[in-house]
Amino acid sequence: KVIALDLRGAGESSYNENIESFKDWANDIKIFCDELELRDFTILGWSMGGGIIQQFVVDNPSYAKKMILFNSIPQ
Repeated sequence: KVIALDLRGAGESSYNENIESFKDWANDIKIFCDELELRDFTILGWSMGGGIIQQFVVDNPSYAKKMILFNSIPQ
């Protein structure tokens, strides 16, 4: 199963000027995972998304079992 998440301010989501850091987006991913009860998944981040998922994995080490960074930026 593949789930593609549009983070705030990207894709089909609405713009939100309250986002200040990767931690804000990483917390959005955590909320999303909690709502769907997702655990032990592989998470992929492309470009800036790579920095965001790195923050997510650091903040929530028990959620993802694998992390894939694709054409990403270092955090």
